[in-house]
Amino acid sequence: LITGDYLLEGINIDMRDPNAVLQLQNIRIDTVTGSYDGNHADCVQTWGGPSELRIDRMTGRTTYQGFFLHPEQFADTTPILFDMRNINIIGLPGAAYLYWQATDYPLVTQNCWASPDADSPWPTGVLWPKNDPVWGDVQQGVPPTGDFVTTNVGINYVSPGYQGTSAFAYDDFNSITGLNLQGSSMQSIDDTLVLTWGDRQGASAWQNEKQPVANGFETMFEFCITDQHNGGADGFALVIQNDSNTVLGAGSYRLGYGHDIYNSLAIEFDTWLDTSVSDPNDNHVSIHTRGALLNSPDESCSIASATPSVNLSDGQVHLVDVLYEDGTLYVFIDDMNTPVIEVDYDLENLGLDAGKAWIGFTAGTGWRYQTQEILSWYFMGYE
Repeated sequence: LITGDYLLEGINIDMRDPNAVLQLQNIRIDTVTGSYDGNHADCVQTWGGPSELRIDRMTGRTTYQGFFLHPEQFADTTPILFDMRNINIIGLPGAAYLYWQATDYPLVTQNCWASPDADSPWPTGVLWPKNDPVWGDVQQGVPPTGDFVTTNVGINYVSPGYQGTSAFAYDDFNSITGLNLQGSSMQSIDDTLVLTWGDRQGASAWQNEKQPVANGFETMFEFCITDQHNGGADGFALVIQNDSNTVLGAGSYRLGYGHDIYNSLAIEFDTWLDTSVSDPNDNHVSIHTRGALLNSPDESCSIASATPSVNLSDGQVHLVDVLYEDGTLYVFIDDMNTPVIEVDYDLENLGLDAGKAWIGFTAGTGWRYQTQEILSWYFMGYE
């Protein structure tokens, strides 16, 4: 509980280490007092980092602003992720913006609420940037069950504890420590992870250590597909598997995993229509698994497939977020509020090792080929 008669600021964050991770949980800030002409009071303000910010269960009251998130103001590293869940901010008379993101970086919200002052128009006077889809999940009002954190927090309060996590992050691939590269995959002079760059190639890149996945995880990465030859092909996949951290599959339509990896689930980013495996089109995302059996790129082994609104091989940098929560797998591309795919699946069907598996990327090309690169990669799994 953060409170006081003259509370001029709630939480100020200055954590400039590029590996800094900050988790805030079960907090009530009641009430910060400020004004446009005087002290610019915020419930939470970041001006230097962290690289990753997690906030779960928070209630704040303010006469000025709620969140002012400017982590790059005095830090050089772009955040990997700001993850905000189960939050409600109450704007008292004089309050304006309750959620403010100053610069563009990965940010996700789940079950977040804003109760603005009557003089603040919804949503343009409450959420900044205005009409930005990053705030698409923020709802007006208060949660149906009331404040997430009540006024008696901190008085005989016993924390439920924090769930153990395992995480890694590559802002770029200046270092490939912790990765096992096979086939055509390599570290580029531009600090990217290149999966394929020529014809008839197969590639894999695995984390050396198994990561916890069964109890939930989130992974985000940026990719770019360029230099298409003969039409460009074939695509790449994010793969979770309990086979081997050195396994390398064939290229072409197999995308480096098909018919080659047991105990696996592959999320394909497929850029070529191959009728031999019943591909739906030349721009689709598809999740393939046969449980503990040998995986297959054939669409009969897909548990979910979709055509994204973006062109996967347009030469642009695209951001992917894969979230596994309560037995449901979500795949987001660029739009972090609307999943391209949402499907229920029990990862224990893969025959995991105490809920853990290797995670990495595979890719393939044939005589049609393209350069397929991963630019950054973040992962967090729950023990």
